[in-house]
Amino acid sequence: MLDRERVCLLDEVSFINASGLVMRIAIRHANRPPQAFFDRPMWMHAWFPGYADDVIALCLRLNAILEPDGQRVRFP
Repeated sequence: MLDRERVCLLDEVSFINASGLVMRIAIRHANRPPQAFFDRPMWMHAWFPGYADDVIALCLRLNAILEPDGQRVRFP
């Protein structure tokens, strides 16, 4: 990815929050299920250059704990 493409991509998303990295609550679309940031590898590579694959793997592991069977864990 070129640096200017990375900058443009980063302009499209204003912030990253920890819950959005590991739970499918960060990206919402009409008539489609919500997504987590790890569902967007291009974004992850822009935010974590050089180690995005490791970050995605960790996010997937945490997601398996927090959203077993695709159902979000309910916190009190």
